[in-house]
Amino acid sequence: MNGVDRSAGHDAMQAMPLYFKIFMVLEREIRTGHYPTDTPMPSEDALAARFDVSRVTIRHAMSLLAERNLVARQRGRGTFATCPPSARAAPDSFDGLNQNIADFEAGTSVTLIEVASDRLPDWTGDAVTAGGVLRIVRVRRDETGPISYSACYLPPLSAGYIDTFTLGNRTVIGVLEAAGLRAAQVEQRLTAVAAPPEIAPHLGVAVGGPLTLMRRVMRGADGTAFEYLETYYRPDRYEYSVNLTRDTGASGPPHWTPKRG
Repeated sequence: MNGVDRSAGHDAMQAMPLYFKIFMVLEREIRTGHYPTDTPMPSEDALAARFDVSRVTIRHAMSLLAERNLVARQRGRGTFATCPPSARAAPDSFDGLNQNIADFEAGTSVTLIEVASDRLPDWTGDAVTAGGVLRIVRVRRDETGPISYSACYLPPLSAGYIDTFTLGNRTVIGVLEAAGLRAAQVEQRLTAVAAPPEIAPHLGVAVGGPLTLMRRVMRGADGTAFEYLETYYRPDRYEYSVNLTRDTGASGPPHWTPKRG
């Protein structure tokens, strides 16, 4: 990546500050082990040249990384990544879900199918947002082939943090969480469905074949929803699991994992 596209994109996407776009790129690189923790990251001058921006913009991005405890500045030595890719979050918090999201991003790739303005689907049960919502449709695959087809619906506030030109392989919720839209409530439902005719070809299955449908609503502390997600999974390639403990009442984070055997 030699620069950041400042011109093209959806009107809502243009609200994303340039420093935040750079933050997203560096955060993804840190989480995937691009920067060894025992070697200084590139200097501000080098990063400014890479992204074709000012040092002030780079400082804003690095400050955000430091706030997320992803980098540490050492006087006289430079800035070091502090998030090795093998790190795992505690199982009794949303951070465990975030780690699964990061693993999901690292092990899969994405094809963007459509970006358009829309209204909320009936299954959400929520009123239509004034001005509509942004719908992002994507197919995610691993080394064996397509595994999921997702339609993400974003109200204007959260849509402003998403730029589909720099979203790349990242999950939408991963970007929103990094932007500070933290989920306090998650409503999620799973059911088995027959593959609809408009989705089956994207997943390489026959029309009417079995799929797992997940519908999820992410809400902030005030109860306001900032992401609605509808995803169809191939059950022969990915499965959903959660660990429960009777004695403590604690539960591990839900996981989407490759199906073995």
